This record gives sequence, C-alpha cells and structure tokens, in this order.
Amino acid sequence: MKNLPIIKGHQVHIGPMPDTTEFYEIYKSWLNSERVRFGIGDADYTTEEVAEMLNTWRDDPGNLTFCVYDSASNQPIGDVCLRYGVEEYDNDYPETAIMIGRNFGQGNGYEAMRLLLNYAFNELNYPQINLSVYEDNTPAVKLYEKLGFKKIKLQNDETNGRSEYVMMLTKKDFFSDTGYDV
Repeated sequence: MKNLPIIKGHQVHIGPMPDTTEFYEIYKSWLNSERVRFGIGDADYTTEEVAEMLNTWRDDPGNLTFCVYDSASNQPIGDVCLRYGVEEYDNDYPETAIMIGRNFGQGNGYEAMRLLLNYAFNELNYPQINLSVYEDNTPAVKLYEKLGFKKIKLQNDETNGRSEYVMMLTKKDFFSDTGYDV
C-alpha cells in the first residue's frame, strides 16, 4: 500500500482514498451516475466491485489515485490519478484522469488537476503526462485544454466505438502556462 501525500489547494485538496464501506457507496453512486458514465463509458458497478477496484489501485505501484476533497467540508467529491500500464500511447509516460462526482462546475476539477500535475512534474519529475478523453465529452476536453494538454490524435475507443482524443502535456508546457520556470 502506498502512502500518498495530502496536497492542499484553496477549494480542494487531494489525498488518500478512504477505505470504508460508506465511501465505497458514495463512489459507487458517482460511477453509476449518468453524467460520469457518459464521461468514462462504463456500466453499473456494485459496492463490492468498487471496493475491489479501489483496493487493487491502492496495491498497484503503477497507480496513484488520489481522492479529491472539498476543502471547506473535508468531504470527498471525486478523484484524480496518475497510472502506468496504459497501452494506447506511443510512449512510456503515465496517463492521468479525473472524475468529479459532486460539486462539479465550480472549478474543483481544474484545481484538483493542477495540484496533481504540479506534484507529478515537481515531486515525481515526470517529463510528460498523457490522457484520452471522449471527443463528445466537451467539458472534459475544455478542462484539459485549459490545463495545457495538446490533442495528438483522434481515434476510436475499441470497447465502444466512441471517438476519443489522445492528449499530452509536457512539464515545460505546464510551467510555461503558469509562468513558472521549469
């Protein structure tokens, strides 16, 4: 099991996922919501499947999945991750993803991703981060572009045929966007 740091922002902070049945129920409700299912393209999950999935992620050294917490209430509102082992990229860099299950549309996803990317580039010294996002998931595409990700190619998701962008962000581009030196 990994010891993930707690990284504080203004509206949100990111840290380890809770390991409780109550959290698994909350996470299941996010995954099974129509809005999230549109973004991730998956089917319904049971509480047991969520618990197994999150525990697998905790034990996988190539997966750093952080819970996103609302800073005012300290309540979980989603997750952000960095993970290795995704074969759709033409490089060996990790991919990232985000899921905001509640309190969305308030800038929480943007801040959570900024915290994660800053950690990835500064603390883990990754030179590049990848992601894939469905072309028709306009809010997510706009978020990633706002963060500085560039569209590399458009391809079909082999599992469901939906068009998805492959995007990437370099450390240099991330810090030039923020005004900080690399």
